[in-house]
This record gives sequence, C-alpha cells and structure tokens, in this order.
Amino acid sequence: MILKVSLGTGHRGLDSYVSEKDGAVLLLTNMGGSNARERAREHAGFRSARPALKKSVGHLILSHDPALPDLTPGEWRRAIDIARAEHDLRDAAFSAWLHVDSDHRHVHCFFTRIRPDGSVVSDSNSYRRNEASARRIERELGLPPPRPVAVEKAVGDRQKTDAASRRSSRKHLTKGETQMETSELSR
Repeated sequence: MILKVSLGTGHRGLDSYVSEKDGAVLLLTNMGGSNARERAREHAGFRSARPALKKSVGHLILSHDPALPDLTPGEWRRAIDIARAEHDLRDAAFSAWLHVDSDHRHVHCFFTRIRPDGSVVSDSNSYRRNEASARRIERELGLPPPRPVAVEKAVGDRQKTDAASRRSSRKHLTKGETQMETSELSR
C-alpha cells in the first residue's frame, strides 16, 4: 500500500476534481453536503474558526500494487479508517472517493484540517505516519508490501554524484588542507 499526503488551500477545486471525475465512487464521508459547493460551504464554516491557517485542506491518496487483485469496497473503507486513525484525523470533516476510471484503482481522501473543537490536524512527521499506516493496512488486509521499482539512471548522474561528493569533502577540510591541495595541484 502506498500513501501520499499533501496540504492545500482550496477545498472546492479538490472536491470537484475528486468527486466529479468519471468513475468516482463515494466510499465514506462525515460531511453533510451532497455536492462540491455544499461541502465547500461546510469547510468554510470550519475555516472561520482558524482564519490565519494557510493550508486548511489535507489530501490523502491510497493506492496499492495494480498487479494484485483489487480491494473490495469494504477493504478500501477499512484502509481509509486505518489511515485516518494513524494521521489522527478523529472527527475532522472528510470525504473518501474511489477512482475506478483507470487500471490503477486508488482512493482520494480529502479532509478539513480544522476540527469542530478548533484544534488543527498536525502535518508533522507525515512521511513516517504514511509508512506506519501503510504497513498497518498491509498487515490487517493481508497485502504484500509494494515491490521496488527499477529506475534507470540518466546519463550524467554519475558526474553529478561525483561532483557533489567532492564538494562535500571540501567543506570538511581545514583552511590549511585546502591551501596544501591547491599548491600540490599547481606543481
């Protein structure tokens, strides 16, 4: 299972993209609005509690290896519940939509970072939270971890790497050592 989290400012645009795409299926929500406009109004109500918060919308994407059999809607719901628990979303307003329009099915879960009590969902350590929730989802649903993907290196990567290591080694030299290297090179 792979999870990605990003933060943003606009609720309605994200909601429209996720909910109005062909093949979008609503899996879970605790929001009362029946369309993107109504849910954006609901988000604005939460937003008024924390007007200084710049990034008030969170977007969580869950996907798994397309070579595996697809998850049932119940399994996707369980995965969303686990991810929400690991990211401490508790009673934050959210909607989760399954996209079935491609070979690679995935879930978009977007949420309001401002809870009804005015507290804010933390975005610290999101990478570690993603890893923890992905491993927990795999354990509870009996999924294997994702396979590593082979990446071809572009020509010139070795040169960039070598240049970076030379730069970092120069930073650790004392002034006398740097001058000695320069004088040795001039001989």
